[in-house]
Amino acid sequence: MLNWGDIEVRLRRAEDLRREADEARLARLAMNGQETNLRFFWRMIDRLGGWLVETGCRLQSRVDSIRQLAYPAPAPNAATGRSPCDKG
Repeated sequence: MLNWGDIEVRLRRAEDLRREADEARLARLAMNGQETNLRFFWRMIDRLGGWLVETGCRLQSRVDSIRQLAYPAPAPNAATGRSPCDKG
């Protein structure tokens, strides 16, 4: 004999599974055709990040030159002993 409580639990679980499957299906449909847009945004963010790094290195070099004028003794970077913008 089946307990009515067990049947209700199974029905709720089946509804939850159906809802999750519908959400996953809708998400796949929404992402269909979006792959090229994601590539474009990735390239755009990559270029923006490169520009930010270049700008940060230029600012760092100016700060270093002003620091050398203000303090005659060089102040090394505490973490590595050199600037993160140094090549090599």
